[in-house]
Amino acid sequence: MRRVVDILGVPVDRVTMREALDKATSLIEKGFPCQVVTPNSIIIVKARRDRQLLNCLKAASLTLPDGAGLVWASKLFKNPLPQRVTGIDFMLQLTKKAADRGCRIYFLGGRAGVAEKAAENLKKQHPDLKIVGCRHGYFRSQETSEIITAIKKSGAHILFVGLGAVKQELWIYENLSELGVPLCIGIGGSFDVVAGRLKRAPRVWQKMGLEWLYRFFQEPWRWPHLLSLLKFIYLSLSRKIFIERRRHTELSCDRINILGTPVDPLTREQVITRIIASISLRRKTFIVAINPEKIMKARQDRKLKAILNQAQLCIADGTGILLAGKILGRPIPTRITGIDLMVSLVELAAAKGYRLYILGGKPGVAAETAKIWQEEYSSLKIVGIQHGYYNKEDETNIREKIIATRADLLFVALGSPSQEYWIVNNQDKVGVPICMGVGGSLDVVTGRLLRAPRWLQSLGLEWAYRLAKEPW
Repeated sequence: MRRVVDILGVPVDRVTMREALDKATSLIEKGFPCQVVTPNSIIIVKARRDRQLLNCLKAASLTLPDGAGLVWASKLFKNPLPQRVTGIDFMLQLTKKAADRGCRIYFLGGRAGVAEKAAENLKKQHPDLKIVGCRHGYFRSQETSEIITAIKKSGAHILFVGLGAVKQELWIYENLSELGVPLCIGIGGSFDVVAGRLKRAPRVWQKMGLEWLYRFFQEPWRWPHLLSLLKFIYLSLSRKIFIERRRHTELSCDRINILGTPVDPLTREQVITRIIASISLRRKTFIVAINPEKIMKARQDRKLKAILNQAQLCIADGTGILLAGKILGRPIPTRITGIDLMVSLVELAAAKGYRLYILGGKPGVAAETAKIWQEEYSSLKIVGIQHGYYNKEDETNIREKIIATRADLLFVALGSPSQEYWIVNNQDKVGVPICMGVGGSLDVVTGRLLRAPRWLQSLGLEWAYRLAKEPW
């Protein structure tokens, strides 16, 4: 499943350079015609008023964040891209990989002789590189059919097209199926850089994300692009404000206040819909299952009360919560127990390809839970497990492990209120969009703790069963 960030309506892949190269290699091996695009801030702005360009970007098999502005915007939207992957760096790395794997490359674009010079320079670096054709980019539309035929006859695995931004993307998009090349990518002025006709910004400028400014000094006639950059910043900030307002509305609209603790009067379907949206946007969502016991604890513990009020999703776990809603004249449509929602999220993760991390329980419990779930849901991706009996000094190492997995869902089973404290203190640090405290649910999954019979659950007497089992 592709992991993307929505940048003003354009899905951009959350990949590192290495992951992008692996994805490209996989596309080549499959052999179907695919397009790779490398949008920057200017192209994103143009796509907002050019429907065909927007469709092209959305249809691409791989969308790389070429511009530093895209990385900035992703951080602004709290769904950070791992790094900038520029078109020229991707081209150079892919060329090296193609030489190692024996892939054939065709160059199309640039002024007369530029593609040939770029090919010559790359061959010096990679003697095994197979460049099966070069063609300048100054051709008439009537010549397109002839060019496509030449490219098809070459048997190229990779087609680099340098016709200038937007024109090259649309040319590939319109002719992709006819070209039949497994991997087609527009690379703008990269032929000029590789051929030595245009100097690239020094490394320090690249690291600072100021390559666009260096190019402006080289080609001052590009000054209108600065207006597009300003517009991109304005649009990104506007969207940020819109997202925050919508989030505030979601949190405040129709929430029920029960003795100082918020409860969301939602159906199971509405809860799942919100969770899917949060994962798609990589939007932080802290889920808490609210029952009468937790509300009474919160009345005595100001810190816990503050934490519960920070949660983005508070589900009605206990029958007493439903009763309180009726008394207040704000009926809650259904009871959603924490364990039932946990199981629903496991099923959702298996169906959608979401990545799940399990933290908590006694040693061996999380591992056994993972084994049970993976036997039941073969497509489930459990990317990490960690028991809850660890030393305080191990917490940094645990956070780093969770970050490395790039999980979409995190179940924390440390018991209440410890699990809620842990989530509030660490969710931003680990970058997992959905975090939920699941209490003793892992013990139920593994059979260490028996759940109330179904008929007691239906009567809302699960609490009485647990009280009988655990009178302390």
